[in-house]
Amino acid sequence: MTTAPQTPSGLSVPFNAILESAVILNWASFGLPSDGGMVQLEYHVGAELSIEYVKIWSSTPRGYLSLVCDYVVAAHRPNGAGARFSNGFHSRDLGHFLDLILMNQNLFSNQWRANNNTMIQVRPPKEEQLALAKERVKDALNLTAPPPRPPRLSKAAAAASRALGGVPEPTA
Repeated sequence: MTTAPQTPSGLSVPFNAILESAVILNWASFGLPSDGGMVQLEYHVGAELSIEYVKIWSSTPRGYLSLVCDYVVAAHRPNGAGARFSNGFHSRDLGHFLDLILMNQNLFSNQWRANNNTMIQVRPPKEEQLALAKERVKDALNLTAPPPRPPRLSKAAAAASRALGGVPEPTA
């Protein structure tokens, strides 16, 4: 009996939600108080329905915006993809999360329209939002991890397996 292939669980996680989760988990790196300020994400969907760039802004409680970083996907930046941090901000973890999300954007559900801009505003996270963000990012890391390699057999175990008909004899 065979089973139907399973859809990856991450497909139910909206793209906006995984971006928001990356911000929530890196809230401290924005230099904002835990009870004030805001982080604003902007991204552009290109003609081929893929994200071309993301910009992240930090906003103080008084509304002053400061660019934290921009991320341009490789096809749109000749010298390669990645996060470029600005104005004294830097977060290795946020850069890693952006790489993970944007290089695997097809794993997340979306309702994109071609040549469209989207803005997401994230307020200081509460405990339940932090817990949900951790779960979403954990699921995303599992989705994007390379498949496990099959265990390597010792020469003796491989020979025994071939003798039992399990592994074909290598050809020269």
